[in-house]
Amino acid sequence: MLRGAAPFRDNLPPILQQRKRAGHDFKKCEHQANLIVSILFCAILVGSTLLQISANRRNAQLACSIITDQLEDVISINEQDVELLLSTLKDEYIVRVRMTSDLLDAADDSQLSAHEYEELTARLQVDEIHIFDEPGTIVDGSVPEYYGYSFRSGQQMSYFLPMLADRTLSMCQGITPNTAEGKSMMYAITWNTAGTRMVQIGI
Repeated sequence: MLRGAAPFRDNLPPILQQRKRAGHDFKKCEHQANLIVSILFCAILVGSTLLQISANRRNAQLACSIITDQLEDVISINEQDVELLLSTLKDEYIVRVRMTSDLLDAADDSQLSAHEYEELTARLQVDEIHIFDEPGTIVDGSVPEYYGYSFRSGQQMSYFLPMLADRTLSMCQGITPNTAEGKSMMYAITWNTAGTRMVQIGI
């Protein structure tokens, strides 16, 4: 190349130089277009994902609401069934405690030992038999450890205090921890025919 001569690229004819610039501008525009398309794609993808998450959350909340409503219905029905079962059990245990009282009245039970009371509980299919005196204190029965406990010995036993005011009553308590040991029990109690003592069974 001759000294002082301009490079060949600078000596391109104007039409070629214009085409070169156009090609450069086209690549630049293409690059920008690709960038814009990529940004739009990412924006659409993020938006779609957010919409999907929002829809899933709404569906999950709706499903949870439906399940919760169904559980509440089931619990309500179960509670009614439990109440009916407890009511039926109370009626049965009152019949059983009256039968126990009649059996003891018919027999000479004044000399019964705790072991004999235990044998009687097995025959009657109950767990405990307690004999209360007129003031409401346990004086006999199948559990000697409970002798001396009374209706005033604790909240559980105080449930039966109305028995002292009305000797025609028979009562059955729902399932609750007993005063002596905290065992979950159901107790039914009745006055004997003569009104001289109360007989209680525990299940």
